[in-house]
Amino acid sequence: MERMSALDAGFFFMEHDNVPMLVGSVAVFEGPPPAYGDVVRLLVSKLPQVPRYRQRVRTVPLHLGRPAWIDDEHFEVLYHVRHTAVPGPGGAEQLRNLAGRVFAQRLDLASWQGSRPAPPAASPALRSCLP
Repeated sequence: MERMSALDAGFFFMEHDNVPMLVGSVAVFEGPPPAYGDVVRLLVSKLPQVPRYRQRVRTVPLHLGRPAWIDDEHFEVLYHVRHTAVPGPGGAEQLRNLAGRVFAQRLDLASWQGSRPAPPAASPALRSCLP
């Protein structure tokens, strides 16, 4: 268990329904898209290098201290990596609308999620308090 830094805790406590504190991006790639399973396997192979991605936030009762990062005993990569598709014709506008919907969703006390919109794009979202 590791306590959040004061700065990270500040960002964490700033987050509310009307103030989402996440960072999102969309990347568009050329060429044939990798299979969803290949993307998941690649991420799983890299998770040991970023232990924070397998953790969640535990708050302190009555907020009498900074939240802590704890290992998520029930971590499931498929909860964090989702496969979705943009509606036809699948152009930039549809991708923008999908990204807007994905990024408008609040993250739970886990720190990240990613979507793999219709090929060839990806849209990760990270909680601002994630160091």
